[in-house]
Amino acid sequence: MQPDRGEKYQDIVATVATVAIHAFALVFLLINLNITTNALHSEQTEVEPIPAEVIDEIAIREELERQAAEERRRQREEAVRQARLAQAEREAEERRQAEIRRQKEEEARREAAEEAKQQAAEAKRQAAEDAKRQAAEDAKRQAAEDAKRRAAEDAKRQAAEDAKRQAAEDAKRQAAED
Repeated sequence: MQPDRGEKYQDIVATVATVAIHAFALVFLLINLNITTNALHSEQTEVEPIPAEVIDEIAIREELERQAAEERRRQREEAVRQARLAQAEREAEERRQAEIRRQKEEEARREAAEEAKQQAAEAKRQAAEDAKRQAAEDAKRQAAEDAKRRAAEDAKRQAAEDAKRQAAEDAKRQAAED
């Protein structure tokens, strides 16, 4: 049996594709190898050795203790600073509260003074009204007394005149009868 023509064509295409992919990979590897080789040769840096130090365990412990003492000192300073800030805040709050109390007292004094002033004005007005009313009543009473006195005087005068006239008429009648 002979393979189909389509299968032969597929085999050829697969072979060519495989060869092309392998060739591409080989070229890529060669270029990459060439680039890294050039980079290594072009950049020759001189490496300096790091001097070694002998570390003493006692020195490490002392340094750790010193750092711990320094940390404790910083914490104490921070606690003192926080306490000062808290004290300053308390004092500021106390001053603010005192100022508020002072303002309230001042306002209460102003209101009391204003109320006293209003009461004084009201009392003054009331006294003036009372004085006017009293003066009016006194004037009415005086006028009534004057009117009574005048009426009484008029009545007395009238009675005296009537008595004189009556007496004169009686005297005339008496004289006429005699």
